[in-house]
Amino acid sequence: MSMIENLEHIREFGLEDFVALEKERWACTRCGGAICVHDEACIYCGHVRRQRLVSCGAVLPVPGCGRFTSED
Repeated sequence: MSMIENLEHIREFGLEDFVALEKERWACTRCGGAICVHDEACIYCGHVRRQRLVSCGAVLPVPGCGRFTSED
């Protein structure tokens, strides 16, 4: 999601909704910690997310992953 898309989402749905979605979007599926947006790995347990989530709810593969499986 781009900065413009973030701002549009906040304008339409409010800041609380945006923050809730981002917390869910960037939560580690293994430990619940935070996924780093730069390397898509959990900063607590190191679990690497296998797919990238986008704002529309679609799931896109992370380039170089080699598989199109779930995040776990």
